[in-house]
Amino acid sequence: MRLNLATCEYFNGRYEQVAQLLEPLYATEHRDANLMRLLISAFHHLGHIEQAVSLAEDNERAAREDGPTAGVFALLYLDASRAGPAARCAKWALAAHPDSVDGLIVQATLDAAELRAPQAIAQYRRVTELAPDNGRAWIGLGTMALLAQDFPAAKAHFEQGLRYLPGHLGTWTTLGWTHLLAGDLAAAETTFRKTLERDRNYGEAHGALAAVAALQGRQNEAQRSVEVALRLDPASLSAKFAQAVLTGAAGNPEAARQLIMNTVAALGAGAGPRAAGYLRELTRRQ
Repeated sequence: MRLNLATCEYFNGRYEQVAQLLEPLYATEHRDANLMRLLISAFHHLGHIEQAVSLAEDNERAAREDGPTAGVFALLYLDASRAGPAARCAKWALAAHPDSVDGLIVQATLDAAELRAPQAIAQYRRVTELAPDNGRAWIGLGTMALLAQDFPAAKAHFEQGLRYLPGHLGTWTTLGWTHLLAGDLAAAETTFRKTLERDRNYGEAHGALAAVAALQGRQNEAQRSVEVALRLDPASLSAKFAQAVLTGAAGNPEAARQLIMNTVAALGAGAGPRAAGYLRELTRRQ
């Protein structure tokens, strides 16, 4: 009875209720795949990543034996920056069902992080065929287009992704970068300001506005925005872009554009943790 009610609550997006219904069952050693899939996905939606990962690690058998559960585990591990378990669970999900949306998203993101572009793009596109409202897939396609310097395609894909994930701050900022790299500073600034309307404390947006100011030769304003960005997020990628503009090409849009594009390209050079982390962040649920 609890499991049936939890299933209804899950499809209505009431994840707190799902957890409240299923945790007592789990405590009684109830461990079937349906329960594990719903409970772990509910924790994931609620942002309880560590708790969900702990449950997944203790119940890996459920993922090995059930494709949909493997897909839920894979997506969780991806968002927890656990590439090894994510890949393992995605393999199980896709072996059970080659059109597993969760499995395809995870495998595509892992392939993108390793710069296996054809595989990643094919998988993201398959997801958009199976689930056109999957924002992660559109954002993934946008990321690949951006790294290939196909700015019109990147812009279109990011905008489509934001239709389904309108609160995804990383994508708002990356859409702004796409405008910036295409030379449309006005559209870039408008997009970055829209990002700050959603979260005034988002360091990447402050850093991105600094980049626009630097490109326009407003060095003092740019430096102030860099300082704000780095206070909020010492690892802010946008702030580093702005610093590159300030030090190498202030007032020279074409030179600055090349500096920023080189930085984007460097994210994927040799793949590695930085590229993987960047690509995971762009497609993370927020």
